[in-house]
Amino acid sequence: MSHPMTVLLQQYITDFHKFKLQNEDLSNMMFNKMYGLYVNPPTEWPIAQIVSDTLSYVSKSGSKSFVIVYSSTDVYNKISDAIDQSHQVTYFSWHEMYSAMMRAGQDISYIEHLKKQLRESDLVFFVGVSSAINEVIDQIKGSTVGCLIMIG
Repeated sequence: MSHPMTVLLQQYITDFHKFKLQNEDLSNMMFNKMYGLYVNPPTEWPIAQIVSDTLSYVSKSGSKSFVIVYSSTDVYNKISDAIDQSHQVTYFSWHEMYSAMMRAGQDISYIEHLKKQLRESDLVFFVGVSSAINEVIDQIKGSTVGCLIMIG
């Protein structure tokens, strides 16, 4: 039996393309502000397993490219240990995005690289979003074209 949050995420992902088609006139930023899913579950919930189960569900529908933005090494370790290694997952911390933003005046290559990963991904999980600064959250919302799920 699936965790209730896994069921919620699966339903959101199933409905995502319908939302996107109905709102083609919105920029990525506006779409993700209005329709991007933000969930703040209790800390006791098995988030790593929920993310893993959700990726497995999405993979069955043909999606292949996933990005996980994480808040700490501990979060990264838990999620990467739980996820089936057959999934094509790109990981980076929100701190990397912030550093790339700060270096953009001298070198835009790294921020462009991160934004490209977000643009080309079918599904982006932002785990630990509540610890990130607003500028990073906005950068991720504005760069994500596919489905964005932000978890507390």
